[in-house]
Amino acid sequence: MNAQVIQDALHGILTNDWDVSNSALADAESIQNYSDAGILTISKGLVIKMKDGSEFQLTIVQSN
Repeated sequence: MNAQVIQDALHGILTNDWDVSNSALADAESIQNYSDAGILTISKGLVIKMKDGSEFQLTIVQSN
């Protein structure tokens, strides 16, 4: 698994142009917010742990 695959899956899901059941995210072992995952930050985001052992962090930044 790599970051490009995760990016494409998330983009497809958010634009309703992706079959979630066939998505790379279907191979996720767990998806937690930063707080629940124990990430010490004031940022908001998600930790995506894949069944193959890879892990991705998605930080959410609001721009004005």
